[in-house]
Amino acid sequence: MRKESLLAAFFLLALLGVFLAEVSFGAYSLSLRDIIACITGASVPPEVRAVLDMRLRRALAAVAVGAILGSSTMVLQSSLRNVLASPFTLGVQQAASIGAAVALMALYGGSVTRWSISVTNPFVVSGFAFLSALAQTLLILALSAAGGLTAYAVVLVSVTMSFITQAILSLLQYLYFNEILVAALLFWTFGDVGRPSWQEIHILGITAALSLAVYWYFSMDLDLLMVGDDVARSSGVNPSATRVVLLLAAALATAVSVSFAGVIGFVGLAGGVMARQIAGWSNRRSLPLAATLGATLLVLSDLVGRTVLSPIVIPVGIMTTIIGAPLLVYLVVRGKHGQH
Repeated sequence: MRKESLLAAFFLLALLGVFLAEVSFGAYSLSLRDIIACITGASVPPEVRAVLDMRLRRALAAVAVGAILGSSTMVLQSSLRNVLASPFTLGVQQAASIGAAVALMALYGGSVTRWSISVTNPFVVSGFAFLSALAQTLLILALSAAGGLTAYAVVLVSVTMSFITQAILSLLQYLYFNEILVAALLFWTFGDVGRPSWQEIHILGITAALSLAVYWYFSMDLDLLMVGDDVARSSGVNPSATRVVLLLAAALATAVSVSFAGVIGFVGLAGGVMARQIAGWSNRRSLPLAATLGATLLVLSDLVGRTVLSPIVIPVGIMTTIIGAPLLVYLVVRGKHGQH
């Protein structure tokens, strides 16, 4: 058996292990027998079925979102020839926050009273978050086109737009938000894989599968883009058109995950860097590994966040930063993350 196959089997088993731990452990522990009984339709106490339903939703949402963020970050790093590129680079997550802020402030995705917030139609907030992220991506591509859609132009415009987006969001909060709306937006931006419903998890799963298929189809083109635009062009690849397609695909997939699960950082970046170290610079080998590592890290972060201070649940968006940031620094210090 080849080394790549052994590594793939190892990391898939690791994902399966943290998935089972995520479903089993918590304030109410479930045994493997309980899980099998629920899945096979055997008779179990109602509270067991309710706890399993809640944890399965969390685990499946974490797998889908982690796979999206890990693989999308890998694609951005390859197409922009920058190991620090991620959905944060495009400002997708910040733009989604503005959409959520507008929905909360002006359109009332829920009712806001003096003492409580009730989101009666969560799709309003998610829909505006998605549309805002999409608009940001299209604006970045339009502005980058003036610079020839080179990697340098896309990165420069993306970083600039990220600062502008963050400034607009801060201005909205300063001028128009009361303390309740600020708290609602802050809670939304924390990130929470327990938030998506079963219907939304289906959408996340389809998005993860479709985006991985697109990335896999362009994996050889990504290898050429990493060498340089001239090399890619001489091999029959149109660098600008390929970059537009892949950036749009990565931004749309990320926007879907952010609109349903909120802002979750460091998972994609840490997963991408680790995949590069393990599988090398071939995108055909690194992409599935980045998706698997992203899913594993996100499930693990949610498991730690739910259990370390139980019954208090730490939002997964905070836990990914606490776990992912030191891990990323460690990888950089070791100097094994590779250089273009």
